[in-house]
Parts: sequence; C-alpha cells; structure tokens
Amino acid sequence: MPKTTPPRRPWFRRVNAPLWSALLATVLCTLLYIGHRAGVAEVPGLTAWELRSIDIRFHVRGTAPLKDDRVVIVALDNETRQGMPSLWQNRRGFAELIRKISDSKPRAFGIDAFFAAPEINLSRETVASVREARSKLSEAGDLSPAATLAGAALAQVDEETRGDAVLADAVDDSEPLVLALLFYLGGTPLEPGSAERPGVAQGRVDESAFLDQPTGQRPPRASGVVAPLPSIGEKTRQMGHVNVRHDADGMVREAPLVIESAGRFYQSLSLKLTSMELGVTTSYASGDHFVTLGETKIPLDSQTFARIAYLGPNKTFPRISAMEVMQSEGPHPALQDKLVLLGYTDSARDKITTPLERRLDGVELHATLIHNLLHGELLKHTGASTTIAIILLFGGLLALLQLRSLRKRGAWMMGVGSLVLFIAFCIAAQLIFSRLHLVIEVVAPLLSALFILLTALTTALATEGREKAQIRSAFGQYLQSTLVERLLQNPESLRLGGQRRELTVLFSDIRGFSRFSEQLEPELLSDFLNEYLTPMTELVMQDAGMLDKYIGDAVMAVYGAPLRIEDHATRACGTALAMQEALAPLNESWKTRGLPEVRIGIGINTGAMSVGNMGSQRRFDYTVMGDAVNLGARLEGLTKSYKVGILVGETTRRAASEGFVFREVDRVRVLGRSAAASVYELCGTTSAPGLSQEQRDLFAQGLAAYREQDWDRCENTLRQLLQELPQDGPSETLLERLSELRKATLGSEWDGVFDQRVK
Repeated sequence: MPKTTPPRRPWFRRVNAPLWSALLATVLCTLLYIGHRAGVAEVPGLTAWELRSIDIRFHVRGTAPLKDDRVVIVALDNETRQGMPSLWQNRRGFAELIRKISDSKPRAFGIDAFFAAPEINLSRETVASVREARSKLSEAGDLSPAATLAGAALAQVDEETRGDAVLADAVDDSEPLVLALLFYLGGTPLEPGSAERPGVAQGRVDESAFLDQPTGQRPPRASGVVAPLPSIGEKTRQMGHVNVRHDADGMVREAPLVIESAGRFYQSLSLKLTSMELGVTTSYASGDHFVTLGETKIPLDSQTFARIAYLGPNKTFPRISAMEVMQSEGPHPALQDKLVLLGYTDSARDKITTPLERRLDGVELHATLIHNLLHGELLKHTGASTTIAIILLFGGLLALLQLRSLRKRGAWMMGVGSLVLFIAFCIAAQLIFSRLHLVIEVVAPLLSALFILLTALTTALATEGREKAQIRSAFGQYLQSTLVERLLQNPESLRLGGQRRELTVLFSDIRGFSRFSEQLEPELLSDFLNEYLTPMTELVMQDAGMLDKYIGDAVMAVYGAPLRIEDHATRACGTALAMQEALAPLNESWKTRGLPEVRIGIGINTGAMSVGNMGSQRRFDYTVMGDAVNLGARLEGLTKSYKVGILVGETTRRAASEGFVFREVDRVRVLGRSAAASVYELCGTTSAPGLSQEQRDLFAQGLAAYREQDWDRCENTLRQLLQELPQDGPSETLLERLSELRKATLGSEWDGVFDQRVK
C-alpha cells in the first residue's frame, strides 16, 4: 500500500509569527535608538526620561558615606548672619574671617563668593575728593561742632572705602587661597586674544594652543566673566570658576571642569583645589574628552562636563559655622590640614536643585565635586554601543520566549520570564551605579523590551485566535462547549485524574420533594425549581464556592477548588446559614400563591478529597470524590433523622470554630462507612447563636447520660430542654430511641454510636 502524506498545517501554524515579530521589533527599536543618538530622528522625551532614571537611582541608593573627611565647609549660615552681620555688611569682617581660616593652616582654601563690585558704590574721583576734604579740614583746625561732625562723616567714608584694600591684603597674605570666577556662557563668545581681567589668568589650565574644533567637541565658550575687583585680583595667586549646568527641568547634574574664554582654557574651583591637594598640575588639550590631573585622566562628556555623583543632601560634608571660626581663640583645629570651602549656606542665596536635595547649597556641590575627583567617583556613562547590545540581548531573549515549547506552557511563562528579565536588569543597573558609579541606560532598553513584548503578544493573540477557530471547528461537534473552552486555554487540563487536597463540600436538599413534585404540573414544577435554585446558587457563588452540580432539587457545592481558599470551611458554613435565611421569604411568596412551604436540609463536611476531571475519555466533569464527600452527602440525609437544618462533620466544626456556634447531636456510623463520626448541628453565629449556652449545655448533659446508659437522667434532662425549646429535633430523636433501648439488653460493648446501617 502506498504511503500517504499527512496534510500540511496552515502556514500561520508552521511559521512562528510571534518569534519573528519579536525579532523585527528588535531591529526597529535598534534603528530608532541609533537615529536618536545620531540626532537624525530624536525620540521625544527619551533623554529627559533617562535623566530622571538617574535621579531615581540616586534616591534608591540614598546617602553614600564619605571616603574621608578631607573636605570641610565653613558656612556663612543663618546663625552667622544674625550674630555677625558685619560679614555681610563690610569687607573688613570678611578679611578677618579669611585670615582666621588661613591661620588654621588648611591644605587649600577656596572661597565660593565674588568680590566683583566695590564695597561702597562711589567713583574713584568721589573717594579722592572725600579724602582731600578730610585732609583740608584737619589742616584748618576748625573745632566747631559742624566741622567736627563733618570730619567724623568724612573719616567714616574714608575708612569704609578702604575695605576692598583690607580684603586685598588678606588675600595677599593667605596661602593657599583660591578665589571664584563666574563665566557668562550665553551670547556671543569672546574673540580669541581678548584682554583678561587682573588675576583671571591665575585660573588657567596648562593648555595646548587653541584649535578651532567643531562646537560639539569643545568646552563651553564664555561671553564674559564675573571676577574679583582688579585691586583684589592683582593679589590673587589662584582662581577657579564655579559654573554649573542646569538641565531643562532646572536640575543640576553636571558641571564644566574647563571653560574656554577668548581662546584660553580655565579650570573650575573644585578642579583647582583637587590639583593643589594632589600636588599635580592640570592640563587640557582642545578636543579631548578628559582632563589630566598629573597622570590621571578624568573622563568628561563631549563638552568637558563632569557628571556629578551626588553623595547626599545638605550637610553631607562636615560644616563649621563661620561665627564659630570667628569666635575661636586662635586657629580652629578642625580646619588644619583640610580642604576648606567657604560659602553661603543661609536660606536666602546660592541654592541649586539636585536629585537628592531640592535646595542644595552651592558650596556643598563644589565639595561633592572635589570628593568625586579625589576618589575617581565622577559618574561615567556607557556608550551607545552598550545600549544597542542590551536592546539586541533583550530582543533575543524575548524572542526565545516565543518558542512553541515555552508558549504552550501558558501566557504566564512569557509574563513571568519578561518580568524577571526586567527586574534583573534594573537591579543590575542599580548595583553597577551604586558600586561602580557607572550609568547604564535603562529607559531605552526597557521601552524597547516593552515594545518587543507587546508586539509579540499582539501577534500571538492574533495567530492563536486563528488556531482556536480551527480547534473549535474540529472539536466543537463532539465536545461540550465548556470543555472546548477549557481545551483552548489549557489542553493539559483534559487529562483524567485529580489531585488530593483538603476541601469542604456542601449538600442541600428539599425535604419531601418527591411527594411535593407529584402535586405540581411539570411547567409549574420547573418554575418552582428555578425560583428556588437561583438564589441558592447565588449564595454559593458569593462565598467563593464552586457549584459542582444539581441533582434534581439537590445542590452540591465545593469550597477551596479550583481556586485555593484557606477558610473554605468557614465560607461553607456561612453559605448554609444564608440558605436557611433565604428560604423564609421564598416560603412567604409560595404561600401567597397557594404553594406549600418547604424545608431544606444541609450537610457539610471537610476533609481530604480528590479534585479534578473525573469520568471517561469521552465525557468527564471537574468534581470531587472521596470518603469525605460521601460523609457530607450522608450528613445531609441525617438532617431528616435529627430534624435539624444543618449538620456538619467534626473537621468542619474544628475549622470553623471561630465565628459559629455548634452542638454535638450524636455519633453516627453512616451507610458505606465503618468508622463512627461525630455529628454537629450548626446552630448559628456567635452574634446570633440560635441556642443559648444553657440550652446547649443541657443537651450535652442529656447526651452524656445517653452514652452512659443512664436512661432516666437522659430522659429527664431532655424533657427539661423540650420545655424550654419545644420541638427540638435532636432531643426528640434521642427520646424516641429510649423506649426501645430500655427494652434491649445492652452489653459493655455498646458505645452509644447510632448505626445508620441498621434498618
């Protein structure tokens, strides 16, 4: 017989469309990122999101410990402003503070403040005229009050106008001192060769000849400078600029270490103090992406900006109030052999926004930069090639998750795998950032991965929709629709068998339904059952129960499956009480329509059961089986014998002991079971117990007398209870047995267990 070739599957089942869509999405994301970095097609918001991700990494890391305490801040704080206003009002006080700090023998000393304007805004001619007038007044010897007053005023003006000179002398006497410059970076850059302000040349780096590099490869170019007064600048030996860069969101994340002005290169205050501390020279060659400190190369971006590795908020570095320095007798010991930064920390000036502090003191930033430079902790960014490699890696891994062998395990496999991949990447990026001060781009890779994942999922849903249509067409003719849907979701679930779990089962049944149904027409009976079963089913669903099946008028429900629920016994008991309560309005409605009232019995049991798909290869249902299930069904039948609404097993009573009230009614050996089981009536809740504690105790005494064969005491106790609680079913049941037990001869082997097998 010739071989037959099996039919080929449709192309969309042969081709792994989700895998190929993931690969194509990876290529697209890679091209978009390359275009963004090249400036060809910028992705809106990508740069800003990446900057924000760095801020988040700072927050996650928190405050970093200092490697050493070499940097100390002398703070012109609110306390100093209030206690020594002279430091704000005249330069003599500032000069005294400089001398105090210098006398404390710091290793280097930088001032984050400017002295660009005269102390009193008078022209030189006016100052000269005042001094001449004072001299002539003194030579005239006029001692009149007016002349004395005028002389005092002229002397005061003369004295105050010498503050700049006093400060200049203090600068000249203080070594090693670095004053601050501030360059204007907007507007038209100064032409090469323009004249320098006195002292500004002290801020230059050792430089190569200026080369006209492209704008994107040269330091920021200044259009002007704020420098100390010429009289002060002439006495200055060291200078450094204090420029920073504000991003579009107002955040300061970088600072230029080198600025070009008129074809010359000038270093920052922090760079200058660091070079003095290390005892090396600073050099920079035009177009380089690094500054050289001695033999150490400091990495910079394309415009010589240093990426600041913030350590913490204000007061991360040791601070000493300027007033404390001024009030100290002799040199301050905390400043000796330190790198000292003098700057304003009061609430009114010199504040910047950083990832870790919304109002960081400017002097704190410069201290951070010095610490970064000393310990090689400036942030370093991985290049575009690293980000491209990560995007490709993400794409490859997400594509692997689309393999049919993995996808058939369920959508959770892709979701969990992707989530683990994303979390692992973020954790790795954070650890590298915190420990190595290396910034790996996370926004572009994560957005790319998300796009790749969504593309693959969309494609999978589309292709699987076609496959599901084929399955429905193939199996819908001979499988129930519910089973077909289960097959579509998880074909593995169609395998026969179950798993052993502890669950709770509930059986409810209408008393005397067979006799009742004979009195009704079929249509009326159907309406009656629908009216009854609808609210009962809703109550099961509300307590997270699973409606297993209807058996005529009977309801079988399972709690704890298919979803695991820890309090399944408690929920089942709550449903049973709610069913009994819901029966009252139904009976009222039936009574008004001439229908008889009904009663229901409910049996509940908890125990180990086998749960899963049970049946044959052609037909099966998701249900429970086992001895515990059979006992639950027998308990429902026993409610007739004991004339109660709800009976539960021992395990259920223990599991639902909190919140519900039970009483033991008997020990029974039910049909089909050799072991005896304690049977309990569910009386009510702790807030509505149904029976009082005294009534429950009285029945317990009667039951104990029954088991001890003390018939008289048993009968007397139960009849006493019936006087308080007429028509108490368990009491009536036990009293009915006594008439026969009194006639019987019971041996010592009688254990008080009611044997249901005895007819």
